[in-house]
Amino acid sequence: MCAAKLHEHERGLLVQGVVERVLEFSLEDDFNTRSHNMAFVMQDLSQIMNQPSHIFNLNPSDDQGEWMFSDESEAQACVWPAALRTICRFADEVPFEDVRNSLRSFLLDITSDIERHSPGLCMGIQIPRSWLSLGSKICFLPEPKAGGPSDEIIHRIFIQQGKITHFHRVMRWHPQYLEKFHATFHESLHSQGQLLVAWRHFLCIMAAARHSCGYLLEMSIREFLKCEGSDGSWLAGLSNLPSKLANIAELNALLAHQPWLITRSHMEKLMRGGDAWSAAELGQALIIMVTFHSLCGLVWALGIQQDSDSLSPHISQSLLKRASQHVVVKEHKVWNKEIEAAMHEEETVDDSPDDITKPFAVSIVESESDKDFVPAPAMTPQSRLGFLGEVAANVRGKYAIVYEDFDVKSKDYHVFRAGQWSWAENGFETVRHVFPAVADLLDAEFEHVYNMTDGTINLVDTGTTAPFRHAVWFYTHLLFGIIHDDYNYQMINKLLPKKIKHLIKRTVCHPEMSKPSQLDDLDVDLQANEQVHVLLLATEAKKQAALLFGLRAIAGYKTDL
Repeated sequence: MCAAKLHEHERGLLVQGVVERVLEFSLEDDFNTRSHNMAFVMQDLSQIMNQPSHIFNLNPSDDQGEWMFSDESEAQACVWPAALRTICRFADEVPFEDVRNSLRSFLLDITSDIERHSPGLCMGIQIPRSWLSLGSKICFLPEPKAGGPSDEIIHRIFIQQGKITHFHRVMRWHPQYLEKFHATFHESLHSQGQLLVAWRHFLCIMAAARHSCGYLLEMSIREFLKCEGSDGSWLAGLSNLPSKLANIAELNALLAHQPWLITRSHMEKLMRGGDAWSAAELGQALIIMVTFHSLCGLVWALGIQQDSDSLSPHISQSLLKRASQHVVVKEHKVWNKEIEAAMHEEETVDDSPDDITKPFAVSIVESESDKDFVPAPAMTPQSRLGFLGEVAANVRGKYAIVYEDFDVKSKDYHVFRAGQWSWAENGFETVRHVFPAVADLLDAEFEHVYNMTDGTINLVDTGTTAPFRHAVWFYTHLLFGIIHDDYNYQMINKLLPKKIKHLIKRTVCHPEMSKPSQLDDLDVDLQANEQVHVLLLATEAKKQAALLFGLRAIAGYKTDL
């Protein structure tokens, strides 16, 4: 090993040690203690970085004096640039302003000369331009207000995970929802439970693979490989998995695409024999898989990209543009008098429909043929994912199931009538028996997103938003064959313009085909946080729908024993 490379490797190890101390001190609540510790950390960082560097040299043959890597391959192989990227991330997301400002000052100090010659280039790290021009304003996404609910939940997530993901940042628009979602998420993946932690994270990989979601695949693979008992060979295919874990692949595929096909026999196959799943294990696995299936829709629709240890969140530019606009649009597109009048019509009906096909006939979006959702082979999400795409194909296995429109006249399956097996009366109780720690948390998550409102649409006071929210929820359930006998399904066509229906259907049925550009024109003016709200309603409704089918099958099998 050459001397220069060894020197930079040693520098990297030193910076890594400091990074660990930064994380440790960032979790200290007391301001004086934190500031005292950070002062010593910054001194250490400055001493490390002020040592002679062999990575960047002024190229004497370049008249412009550009800063260049003396050996780019060696530079990229060094440890310390990765550690500095982590400092960049901490400077962006640590939930203490004093820590963020200290780290930002340090980064600007060491990059000022390089920034002058090559803007944005510093040891392979892109410094967010907004730091240089906008002070503490990092991006258009909402910053947590000191002492506010967003600040508190972001602080808690950082302490528990040591990281704030791009998903968490987007959810700052809805901090109370984020708090409830995170409570369920953390309990399912990180707290006590029947499943090994490595298995939980591999289930996340399997679930994200169904919709080729690179963001969730990358995050889940990283978490999986850190777990005790993980095995990297599992990523090469289901045949490398313990047979018990591999056996759940079919259920994963059905939950993601056609949950109405799940029957008691699927549960019997999993819960009997030498590699049997217990009801508690299967309940936890079920919740993990449906959570990640629904998250795929949110990630694809918003254009959330992988978390790299640097920059501000990468999400849909159209969403960011809308987030930066805080003006009331006085001229609506299709949010007109007819729709506003429908907001005050009766949502419920007294009797169950005599013809079970009626809700589907009046509400389902004009049929979009399968070809509308199948891209050319060269453009498939999997082909764009590289290694992650290979992993997705490997862990999907032989189950080439995709979403197909629910056929209300099918003789192979039947409409799911929520009045006969509902979340409140049956689903919740089943979760309480198989995974009691998460039952109340999940119920609170569903209830909050269903009722969440500020009473306005596009900053206009509409008196109530409940009919619009309910239309999104019940339309999503309808896409998966669930009907509510007391709901007036004619309301859906009155309240949801065609483009909103298309957005919902793609998000929950074909997430990998979703495009953030769909948010640019929805036939109705919505603020950025309201667009996220619509997507949350749809993805949470899908989660509940898939969960109902799975839980009913578990309960049915246990009843037959």
